[in-house]
Amino acid sequence: MKAPRLALALLAPLCCSAVRAETTPAREYLATIRPSAELQAMLDRAVEAQFAADPKLRRTDVRIALLDLGDGGAPRLAQHNGETPIYPASVIKFAYLMAAYAFQEQGRLRIDPELDDALTHMIRESSNSATQRVVARLTDTTPGPELSPEAYAVFRKHRLVVEDWLRTLGITDLHCVNPTYDGDGDLFGRDAQFLKDRSVASALPAHGDEFPNRNAMTAVGTAKLLALLATDRALSPADSETVRCRHCARRLGALVRARRVHAGKPAVPRRVHRRPHLPGGAAASAVTRTALAFLLQRRDAEAQRESARRSLSYRSPAICNRLDGWSPSVQRKCEASASLR
Repeated sequence: MKAPRLALALLAPLCCSAVRAETTPAREYLATIRPSAELQAMLDRAVEAQFAADPKLRRTDVRIALLDLGDGGAPRLAQHNGETPIYPASVIKFAYLMAAYAFQEQGRLRIDPELDDALTHMIRESSNSATQRVVARLTDTTPGPELSPEAYAVFRKHRLVVEDWLRTLGITDLHCVNPTYDGDGDLFGRDAQFLKDRSVASALPAHGDEFPNRNAMTAVGTAKLLALLATDRALSPADSETVRCRHCARRLGALVRARRVHAGKPAVPRRVHRRPHLPGGAAASAVTRTALAFLLQRRDAEAQRESARRSLSYRSPAICNRLDGWSPSVQRKCEASASLR
C-alpha cells in the first residue's frame, strides 16, 4: 500500500483578531519571509519526537510549514517538505471562503443570503454540495453535460479565477480550481471534463489516467495565505475579521469536541466519516486559532479512521491548552456563530 501523506501548516498566532494591521501589500509582505534556523531546529526536534513516538509515522510523507509572524519584523519560516504539494481535500474550503469576500470587495459578486448560506454550510459542516454551489458562484459556472470545445474554453477560463486571484497576492503554489465531491454521482460532465484537462494540470500526479487537474496545496503556500488573512492583507480589516470568525466558528466547535474526548466524554462529532472526494480517498480537518491545517491522504477508509484516532492522541492535550488560553472576548466573538454544545 502506498504510504499515506500528511501535511501541516502552522501559523502563530491567528485568532478572531488580526495579529497586526499593516499597509504593506500582500506580495511585498510575503517576499520578506525568511528561513529561521532557530525555528527550523525546533521543528526538526518536534518532528523527530513524533517519529520516535510512532515509528510508523516515519514511513509517511510528512509536510509541515511553521510561520512565525513575530512582532513587526520579517516573518520567520521553518518547514519540513513544506513546498511539496498534496491533495488538500476539505482544507481548500477556507481559500474559497476568502475568495468570496475578496470578489465581493472587487465588485465581482455579492454575498447574498443564498451564497451566505452556502458559505456557512461549507465551513460549519464541510458540506461538499455547498462547496459546489460556492465554486459555481465564484467562477460563474454551472454543472452539466460535457461542453463543446468553444464553450469549454470559456468554462476553463472561469474555473481558474480563484487561482488567478491567489497569484495577484504572490501565492503560486495553491491550485484551487475545483469544488469537493461526495462521489455519489455529483462528479460528471463538464466537471469531469475539466479534471481530465492536462493543459491545466496541477502539481499532483494523475490518478491513473484520470484527473490530472486535481486541487493541490503546499503547506508553505497555505501558511502564507493564512498569514495574509491574519494581517489583513488579502482582505479589508472588516472582511478579514469576518472570515477569521467564520472559520474559527467551526474549528472552535471541533476543539470543544476534542476536549470532550480528552476528558473521557463522548465526542458527539458532526460526522464520523464521509466518502472520499476523489479516487484515492482523503480526509481533512483544520483548526484556526494557531491556524493549524492538517491534511491527510489515505488509500482506504479504515486507514483514515485509524489516523484520526492517532492524530487526536497526539494533539488533544495541546488542543485543550489552546482552548483554555482563548480570551473571553475572542470566545464571545466566535460564539456568535458557533455552537459549543
